[in-house]
Amino acid sequence: MFRIPQESHAEATFLRFLGISTSVAIIDIGLLLLLHNAADMHLYAARVFSFTAAIGASYLLNRRFNFRHRPRCRHTIHDLMRFYGAHAVGNALNYAVFVALLEGFGEIGLQPAEHAGLLLLAIWLGGVVGVTANFMLSRQLVFDR
Repeated sequence: MFRIPQESHAEATFLRFLGISTSVAIIDIGLLLLLHNAADMHLYAARVFSFTAAIGASYLLNRRFNFRHRPRCRHTIHDLMRFYGAHAVGNALNYAVFVALLEGFGEIGLQPAEHAGLLLLAIWLGGVVGVTANFMLSRQLVFDR
């Protein structure tokens, strides 16, 4: 069975971060589709709600499985506030890529809301940009030593 290294060096930490981010993406995508399709919420508004839930899940999973070797210098609520604040940058980049792609698809006559593959592509590409920024910010500003 595949096992993610438990070491605390940057490469192992990044691999664990990617694994957690993949799990969190499932939460994000699932909630986005649920809110948009079942609750008939506008796609962009649904994305804001799905982001918020995903960030909370990401913090909990990263604190427990990825950065547990880092000492806790602050109360959990302060860490969580820093996590949301630090991830605002990465998630703003993620959201900007997501919206730019959806708008770009619309400009060439494709409607992502009607083509799940285009919607997932926009989510994935935004995620690649966002996860890179989020890892660097988490490591330096939230789960610092």
